[in-house]
Amino acid sequence: MSFTGHWMMDRHQLNLASMAAFLQMRNPQLFQRVVGDKLGVDLGEISVEDRAPIEALVRGSMAYRRDDVAVIRVYGPLSHRNNPYTYSYEEFERDLELAKSDEFVGAVLEIDSPGGQCSNLDEAAKRIREFSKHKPIEAMINGIGCSAAFWLASAADKAWATRTSMVGSVGSVISYWEMDGILSKWGARKIEITASQSPNKRLDPESEEGQAELQAIVDDAGQMFVEALAEYKNISADQVLAQFGRGLVFSATEALSRGMIDGIATFDEVLAGVAARSNDENQGGRAAAVSTSKEHKTMPNKQAAGDAPQPSLDERVSALQANDPELVKAIRAEAKNDQQSLIDKAAAEERDRIAGIQALAEPGCDDLIAEMVADGKTTPAEAAHRIMTSDEYKKGKTLSALQSDDQLAQGAEPAPSAAQQSGNKVEQTPEGWTAEWEANAELQEQFVEASDYVAFKKREAKS
Repeated sequence: MSFTGHWMMDRHQLNLASMAAFLQMRNPQLFQRVVGDKLGVDLGEISVEDRAPIEALVRGSMAYRRDDVAVIRVYGPLSHRNNPYTYSYEEFERDLELAKSDEFVGAVLEIDSPGGQCSNLDEAAKRIREFSKHKPIEAMINGIGCSAAFWLASAADKAWATRTSMVGSVGSVISYWEMDGILSKWGARKIEITASQSPNKRLDPESEEGQAELQAIVDDAGQMFVEALAEYKNISADQVLAQFGRGLVFSATEALSRGMIDGIATFDEVLAGVAARSNDENQGGRAAAVSTSKEHKTMPNKQAAGDAPQPSLDERVSALQANDPELVKAIRAEAKNDQQSLIDKAAAEERDRIAGIQALAEPGCDDLIAEMVADGKTTPAEAAHRIMTSDEYKKGKTLSALQSDDQLAQGAEPAPSAAQQSGNKVEQTPEGWTAEWEANAELQEQFVEASDYVAFKKREAKS
């Protein structure tokens, strides 16, 4: 079995074609040797004259200068470490550091990537957020901005896409290749001895235990992805799950309607918008002359020097009060009613939130429950995830399992089920025992989880 690693990548794009395109751009000579010689075709070299006139930030870098803006190209599959075949987060962080130079007013992430490895992805995204505190940085999806690449794009001040781009694929995946059959045909045989202290070190990925372990790992990475998007987009994790497709890929227009990107634009429009901004202006970032909806909108022009000054809000309210005091009184009364309605709605939502969290109570998790109730922001869905992954929950489950083992060691017998009492035959399978536990309140008192009762019945069958 070959484990390919932990990836955040659109599966339709994880192929040799995307890697070959990246290699052709990065190292034409190596591309000829790896691809051209294999096919018996002279692919030729990409000469400097054939390329767009760009000035790389450093020798061998994919990033380049466009006037006073640093353009950092995020192309192809993304990996953790530097290598000859893919763009890496190490190179990305180096290019981002170069863009901090005083000679640049900001940076644009030019993205055409299906995604990449999870390892160090969160750190790369954090570097983008740190950069945005000092200079404007915006992401331009020009082709594909999926999975890990979408995570990076979302960390920028703004994320744009060309009209024909594809966006999304939020989630994580673990892949492995089963190679035992091929190795056996070659006469190879693997012998492996695991330390007795570490029985879970080599779980079979096709077993229930192995599948559960891999699922826990990939779910944890997926949750980190969701929480990062929620933070960067300033929405809740539940909204990310509801709006961002749970792994689906969307057209740029659909992604815009779902709030996944900030607008549709061309690369030159985004580049011009970043170049026009000074370091002290709005660090949230907005490119000029780009589409923020189905219609194109442009940045508002500043008031011309000769225009008459506009009255302040206080001056306009005073004028309205003098001209129509009854209208002002009605407006204030309506505002007060609206305010009370909002307060009542917020109070009801808070009561529902607290009740939802308290309903998740598990042995040993009282302090965690109280903390999440008190913070005023944790949703029941987020609370469930924190409880399930907490040490307190795991210790509680371990204690329950030990208590079940103690009952068995002391010769304790489970209460007869309803099926046994009525004479009905219980199917002697994990599914049958689970159904038996679910139908018997006394069994549920003796065994905290159905899995505890199933484990007891398995041991009983073996003995």
